[in-house]
Amino acid sequence: MDTESAMQHALGYASGREDSSNPPVKTADPRGQDMGWVRFAEAYAEGWADYNAGRRYFMTNARSAYDAWQVMRGESIFVPRDRTDAMEARRVAREAEMSATVAGYAARCQK
Repeated sequence: MDTESAMQHALGYASGREDSSNPPVKTADPRGQDMGWVRFAEAYAEGWADYNAGRRYFMTNARSAYDAWQVMRGESIFVPRDRTDAMEARRVAREAEMSATVAGYAARCQK
């Protein structure tokens, strides 16, 4: 999803959640203003931009992102459990590859 579409999608989702909640629940705003739904949409669009640019290995859906935003009180659309096992496995594999590369280089230098 491109950034503009993600922004529109998140704006619609957040405003819909606010409108349909009974009793009314406002979207969390980290700045303490009444603009949490806009801040959520910005964070969601930024998450998609990061995903599209390869800086993030996964992207969550609007519902999960909104729920996380509320739980995290407007700090993030991702909760710590969203750091998936697959991401951790990739990190460990990259570290092992780098260690092997460095070890191989060091061994060649000693000859």
